Amino acid sequence: MPQDPGMAHWEIIVQYVRTDGTYIDTVATVQGSREDAQAALDDAARTFRPSSMLREKGRRVYRHSDGVSYYVRITGSFSTSHLLFSSVELIQSIGAPQPALTSDLPPE
Repeated sequence: MPQDPGMAHWEIIVQYVRTDGTYIDTVATVQGSREDAQAALDDAARTFRPSSMLREKGRRVYRHSDGVSYYVRITGSFSTSHLLFSSVELIQSIGAPQPALTSDLPPE
C-alpha cells in the first residue's frame, strides 16, 4: 500500500468485448495524485487505439455520470469498437506484482 496519499499508484484500464470474450487491459500507469490519474484517463479516452491496424473514421467520447470513467465508440472502416475506460488505485499489494497487460485486439 502506498505510504504517501499524494503519490498513489494508479492504473488506467480499458474494458472491451471481442467475439471470444470480455477483456480488461492496462493502458497506462500513473504514480501520482488522483488528478494525475484523471488527466491520464482523459488522454487515454481521447487517443487510445485498440489496434494498430484500425483505420479510425470517427470517435465519440462519453463521460459516465460518475464523472470518472468514459465510454468510447470508435468507428473504423469495417467495424465499431466499444470501450470503457476507468482509473483504479492500488490499495493493497501482497506478493510479487503481476505484469501489466497490453491491448491485443485483432486488426479490423
